Amino acid sequence: MTDCPLLISTFQEVLRVRVTNASVRLVMKDTTLDNRYLLKEGTLIHMLSQVIHSDESVWGHKAREFQAQRFIDQKLHAGAFRGFGGGTNLCPGRHFATISIVSFVAMFVLRYDLRPVAGKWIEPTQNITNHVAAVLFPDQDTAVHVSTRKEYANRTWSFTSVESGSRSNVSVVE
Repeated sequence: MTDCPLLISTFQEVLRVRVTNASVRLVMKDTTLDNRYLLKEGTLIHMLSQVIHSDESVWGHKAREFQAQRFIDQKLHAGAFRGFGGGTNLCPGRHFATISIVSFVAMFVLRYDLRPVAGKWIEPTQNITNHVAAVLFPDQDTAVHVSTRKEYANRTWSFTSVESGSRSNVSVVE
C-alpha cells in the first residue's frame, strides 16, 4: 500500500473529515488543565474526533477543508489522527478495513468512470447532530453516472487474499 501514497492519503483524509467517534476516558484523580479547567475524579471525558481533527494548531488554517494530499509526507503528533480511535481503544480491525476499502476503491477507480449527473461535483452537506454514529451520513444522495471504461469492458476481475507475512493480508486484483 505504500506504492499508492495519494490513495492512502485520500482514505485517511476521508476518515479525518467524515468519520466521527468519541474516545471516552475516566478521570482517575482531580486534574486541572491549562490552569482553568478542573476535571474531577470519577468523571467521564468524551473527546470527539471531529474536534481533534479540525484543530488548526495541528492541521493548519485549512483544517476544515478536504485536502487529498494532506497525509503525504506530513509528520503528525501521535494523537492527532484518530480515524480508528487511539490508545488502548485503537480498532483491532483497522488494517483489514483499510486494505478492504482501499482495494475496492482502487479497483473501482481503475475500472469505471464516474461523472456527476448534475454536471459538477458538489460536496453534500451532512447532519452533524448524531455524534454516536461512526460515519456521518450525507443529507441527500449524490446522483452519478457510472460507466465501464472501454479498455476493461470484457475483463473479469476478482479479489483474492494472500498471506503477506504482516499482521494483515494483502488483497490482490487480478
